[in-house]
Amino acid sequence: MEITSGVFALCGAIIGGLFTCLATKIGNDKERANKNIRILCDQVSAYHKLEEYYKAEVSKLNNKTEKTVMEEMRSKVQEIESFERPTMTVNQANKIKTKYS
Repeated sequence: MEITSGVFALCGAIIGGLFTCLATKIGNDKERANKNIRILCDQVSAYHKLEEYYKAEVSKLNNKTEKTVMEEMRSKVQEIESFERPTMTVNQANKIKTKYS
């Protein structure tokens, strides 16, 4: 009888430890994912600002509007690099960042 109780106690301790370990890992993974989302949102915002500076300078050089320059460059990125066409704005990135902060 005591051996059976001991085995059940040991199994309970092992199962409890596994659940604790799994919960900790899931929590750490979620925190790491949230941190990466915040970093990516900052990157999107930074590249959006960089694009604004570049399109202003390029439009001065070739006498095209900033919007035309932006559309042409975004199309090139999509066609040449096979990326999805950039559409996210700084405001959208900031909303996502706030959600995962």
